[in-house]
Amino acid sequence: MLTEVEGQVLDWLARGYTHEQAARLLEMTPDGVQACERSIYEKLRVKSRGDAVREAMRWGWLVA
Repeated sequence: MLTEVEGQVLDWLARGYTHEQAARLLEMTPDGVQACERSIYEKLRVKSRGDAVREAMRWGWLVA
């Protein structure tokens, strides 16, 4: 359901990284990370980072 890049973005954001930190690690722009985050929210039908993390964990895409 999530692209590889969206999964990587979600992983770093779930660890508490900022958009800027995740962007540096993924060699993206902060705007690119934010765009991925919006896409993740739409796909998972959530409105917050915490909800996205919980939903991804429920589906087994992230582990605690």
